[in-house]
Amino acid sequence: MAGNFTITLNERDYQALQRKFTQAAKIDKSHTIKSALDEGISYIKNAGASNLASRNKVVSGNLKRSISKRVKKTAAYAGFKRATAGKKGGGNHAHLIDRGTDKRYTRKGYYRGSISRGNPNVGSSFWTDAVMIEGPRAERTLMDGVYETISKIMNNRK
Repeated sequence: MAGNFTITLNERDYQALQRKFTQAAKIDKSHTIKSALDEGISYIKNAGASNLASRNKVVSGNLKRSISKRVKKTAAYAGFKRATAGKKGGGNHAHLIDRGTDKRYTRKGYYRGSISRGNPNVGSSFWTDAVMIEGPRAERTLMDGVYETISKIMNNRK
């Protein structure tokens, strides 16, 4: 059973502690965090593009051109630009190449194949593998940036 635990701070120490907590709230706005997010998501994006080129024998194409990344305040995203009515060349079909499709037939019964050429429901997993392999590296990069920012805040550096 735990006993009583009391910390007594003088006014100066209390004010210093409050300043640290106020500065800690600014972590998500830090440039270091944004650059760590950008670096981490770049690992995944580059691995996906590399996997696509090697596994699908693609040098160029809509899917490769559509791979993109976006870094916001506290989040980073990598994925595929979508083709819309006014914009062609998107990566709307990325999930089909990554995961494969079932065997496809027309209404009259004609076989139209599968994305993975005779091996239904097995895609190249170019994007899935990029996320699984490079995800931990991206996470480590982000955490290093967070620790660096916290260290700067605690040591009153900018």
